[in-house]
Amino acid sequence: MAALSGNVQENVLEFVQGQQDSALQNVAKAVFDGETSLLQLVESLGSSLISTEVTTRARATQLLAEVLHRSPSNRLTEKEAEVLSAFFCDRLLDHHSVQPHVLNGLLALSASPRLPQGDEVKIVQVIFKEVYVQSLVQTDRRAVYNILANFLDSRLEALQTLGADFVWGFIQAMDGEKDPRNLNITFSIARITAQAFPIGTFTEELFEVVACYFPIDFTPPADDPHGVSREDLVLGLRQVLAATDKFAEFCVPMLLEKLSSDVTSAKLDSLHTLAACAEVYGAENLKSFLDLLLSAISREVYNSSHQDIENAALTGLTAVVATLSHAVTETGSVFSLHHFLDSVLKGCRHHLCEPELKLMWPSAKLLQAAARASDPACVHVLNTVVPLMVEQFQVHPLPQHRQTMLEVTTAFIHVAHTFTSGADAPNPIIPHSDNLLTVFYSVLEATDAGLRSSGVGGMAAMMGVGDVVQGKHLDLCAKHLGRLVLHDADSTVQCRSTEALAAMATAHPDVIQAEVLSKLLEVLENNGSNAMDTNQSEQVSAKHVTNQYVLNTLAAISTHPTIVRCTVPKLLNHLQALIDSSADEANQEAIATLHCIHGIVEKTVIDDSNVQYFVDTIVQNLMCMALAAAVNTSDRHLVHDTSLLEVVANALRAVTQRLPNSAENSIVGTTVQAFLDGNMAALGLNTSANFKPFDVSSPWQQTQTVLLLSAIVCSVAQNVDIPSKSELAKKLLMLSCASDHEPTSLAATKCLSGIVNKWELGQQLEMFLQETRGQLEEMLRKTVDEKGRYRAVTVLVWLTKALVIRGHPSGSQFTKMLMALFEDEAIGRRAAEGFHVILSDSSDALCKESHANIRLMYKQRFFMENLPALVDGFNQADDGRKQSFLCAVSHLLTFIPRQVLLGALPPLVPLLVQSLLGEDPSLQVSTLEMFSSLVQEAPQVISQNIDALIPQLLELSKNGPSMNVRMAALKSLGSMTSLPHAVVYPYRNRVVRELAVAVGDKKRMVRKEAVAARGEWFLLGSPGGK
Repeated sequence: MAALSGNVQENVLEFVQGQQDSALQNVAKAVFDGETSLLQLVESLGSSLISTEVTTRARATQLLAEVLHRSPSNRLTEKEAEVLSAFFCDRLLDHHSVQPHVLNGLLALSASPRLPQGDEVKIVQVIFKEVYVQSLVQTDRRAVYNILANFLDSRLEALQTLGADFVWGFIQAMDGEKDPRNLNITFSIARITAQAFPIGTFTEELFEVVACYFPIDFTPPADDPHGVSREDLVLGLRQVLAATDKFAEFCVPMLLEKLSSDVTSAKLDSLHTLAACAEVYGAENLKSFLDLLLSAISREVYNSSHQDIENAALTGLTAVVATLSHAVTETGSVFSLHHFLDSVLKGCRHHLCEPELKLMWPSAKLLQAAARASDPACVHVLNTVVPLMVEQFQVHPLPQHRQTMLEVTTAFIHVAHTFTSGADAPNPIIPHSDNLLTVFYSVLEATDAGLRSSGVGGMAAMMGVGDVVQGKHLDLCAKHLGRLVLHDADSTVQCRSTEALAAMATAHPDVIQAEVLSKLLEVLENNGSNAMDTNQSEQVSAKHVTNQYVLNTLAAISTHPTIVRCTVPKLLNHLQALIDSSADEANQEAIATLHCIHGIVEKTVIDDSNVQYFVDTIVQNLMCMALAAAVNTSDRHLVHDTSLLEVVANALRAVTQRLPNSAENSIVGTTVQAFLDGNMAALGLNTSANFKPFDVSSPWQQTQTVLLLSAIVCSVAQNVDIPSKSELAKKLLMLSCASDHEPTSLAATKCLSGIVNKWELGQQLEMFLQETRGQLEEMLRKTVDEKGRYRAVTVLVWLTKALVIRGHPSGSQFTKMLMALFEDEAIGRRAAEGFHVILSDSSDALCKESHANIRLMYKQRFFMENLPALVDGFNQADDGRKQSFLCAVSHLLTFIPRQVLLGALPPLVPLLVQSLLGEDPSLQVSTLEMFSSLVQEAPQVISQNIDALIPQLLELSKNGPSMNVRMAALKSLGSMTSLPHAVVYPYRNRVVRELAVAVGDKKRMVRKEAVAARGEWFLLGSPGGK
């Protein structure tokens, strides 16, 4: 075998002799590059590996192990793996100072697929025999556990030949482990051991070696670099306890014991573990503990003041009943299940008859948890409880008692929703449906609003149970609900009735259309409730039925295509009638009608059958209404209202976003043709009036219709070709920069940004961006037209956003152009505010719903690319210009993930402290809130700047420009007490003294925060403080 080259041999000697640890890198690189082999390395280390000096043997073994770790596992030959395995196993007998390096080498071999079959057994046996694991340091114990975990993952069948020897060896290795980093691994090994090995006589020992950690009591330090959490340990231990049914006889008594604890976390862990273990342990193993489990669970539900414990107890009960139900399915025996359910019913039944006492609801929750576990349990419980509840309803005459009975009954009906009905197993509610519906009907005329509301809730629950409500009952439910919607004066009853009708409309649209929809539309058409065929008392109770109310109700119940096709034309007719009336009060109702149409579209456009219908009706009609009004500028018109036009645009956008490609091409083509050429005939509007929405000299009523163009063009998919794109973009740029009408300018800007964002890469886009940059630079240089400069900044901001979110190279150029404006006294702050627009999520043109071209993590990239320039600009700017840079930085920090922020924080904190000296209250509040959160997330960085921060916070707490600033400063001061004691204690007396001023602030909310913060500082260092 060839000897090592001179350089490699020299590096080997340097490392073994302890002269230079960096030599390891060179040796590892030589092996990685194939310059030498591992066997050659072993041969060259021969004299060192058998040296009489322990230190020399340790260094040589360390070198071999480290090189093995740094070599790709697939580069190792089987022969090399065999030799190294035999060598390391032999070296485990060596001096204790050599063992750690041997274990490190074996860890590398355990991950190698080239390790010969059978060697894994030899390695595990020699580890169990020669290594006393708990005498090792944490890293070496971790190496042992990782070796076992690797072999269990890749060579389980081979290790299973060890049988009980592996179980006992692992128990000895794990016994006494305390480090959370190692416990994560040992729990995983213990779970596999319990599932895959014959634990037999070692069952109790294996259980005890893991159960001693229950419940987990571990709180990781705030700056823990290892990422070990209490939740990881809890779940790992729970999986071990739920690994095998052999643990049942030991685990269930332990859980019962822990449930008697007063510690909340112990109770929660016990109940969650019971839920996880129940199915694994099985009914046979749980049978002897059923009474004790029921008693413990009932105690937690009846007496617990902690909602999480109650929920966990109910989940545990459900798991136990589900386990008993599975036994019924598997063995055909129902004794254990029915006996247990009878015990639950016996303990709860008398409480269900006492609605005036507080134990009724806990008892009902216990029974519902049991019934929810399985179909057999549901049948058994509901067949007993439902008749009892109907009977008790008749016995108790007081409205508040009856309401409680109805709410409890409704909750049991909801449990029946989960029942799996079939021909041979009808829903258990069916036999009682007539009696239940009769009870619910009987309270709908009650004088007590709460009782009526509960009756509506019960009817809604009944309609959700399969086909329980049919025929005449279905019609009767619809009539009752329709009457309550139109005549009941209580808002809760109205709301619940509307929700019930909406659910009913999805399943039974024909009934809703016949019984309810016609009455609602009649009210709408007659502009009030006088059209209803009612007596005087009913009319008085129906004063709430305004057109706004009817529109909201129509939007809620229009869930099915059948109803949508009936509702939408009526709404469009109603809108047209309002527009034609030109009445002063019609404006708000027209907006409400459009909101109703928009709501229907948003809720039902996901149904493909509705999309084309919406294009033919809503898009066509609304577009024609808006454009017809736009060209008629001589008369005052409702649709001239910009807020109304925005709602029209929202409805058009909601439809366009869901269109298939073929339909998108058609609608974009006709819309662009109408706006570019003024050819409104393409949209089905026959008029000879001039329509020039891109002409700055046109009336604002025409130019603002760019809102509609934006809603269509910016909502189509990226692959849809927009005709005459360059011409359209140039006209939009001209309009956005030149129009004095602000809504027009902003709409044109957003439309332009949407087009640029989806514009395919190429010469056409580059030319347009170059020309646009030149035009904007020219406008921004002008000092006379201040409004024109403002508009140019807005265009620049939105174009920058369009380019940045798609990751276009020109995005950085536009960003630099924007940042260059920060030192401009007139528009610098406006340019800085543009960073908020760039990083915030858009709801119209540049959003995912509108198929915008958005790259992943663009906010993080934008932050990393521009933060250094902002910091440099701040440091170099005059005092009067610094605020713009601070504003931009503040927006940057607001929108990036905390992980990114923490990595770039140290140089930013002094700059943030400076921002507190400004005069912008909103900037100050956001910075103060950030400091409050950073105290917990980055205490070291805050501690380094405490000398500058505390005085500034005290000043703002006393003399802040607004109440919100003073409150935020006080909250931030209070949070500072959680910093290391040595850092903050020197400021204690000063802070307590100066906060006396804030305690006397004229605003009560400020005084409250001041008292809390001063108390924290006063107790600093005391037994009751931090």
